Amino acid sequence: MRSFIVAALIAIKLCAADWAHSEPFSLRKDEFAVFEINENILTFRWSLFHNNGLVSLIKYDFFPYQTILYDDYKLNAIKIPVKTNATTPPPAPYVMIVFEGFDRDRNISNMRLYLSDALGTVRIKKVSDERD
Repeated sequence: MRSFIVAALIAIKLCAADWAHSEPFSLRKDEFAVFEINENILTFRWSLFHNNGLVSLIKYDFFPYQTILYDDYKLNAIKIPVKTNATTPPPAPYVMIVFEGFDRDRNISNMRLYLSDALGTVRIKKVSDERD
């Protein structure tokens, strides 16, 4: 029982991050959300929603990611490390994109972008929502 309580406290500590930035966004199929993160561009779009999974296509600093995000809390996010100009001690800054749900009537996915940056070295802004 004691080990269970300790494990639960460690899990709560790891999950309770202080987010430096949080921004919701909603997209239709093949629409782009574009964010500028320290002179690097992050683009996000989705191409298919099937069996409660959202096929996501992400590009950050010319590196492509493809993942399937689900409503399940263990499978609903992707974590992307952020490049900074300065050498930062751990914990390194990162961006997390979380799938919050899908509106089947309007065919729109609801997402949220989080930034974890303990030192305040990362600047982020939403550039645009572009349509294909």
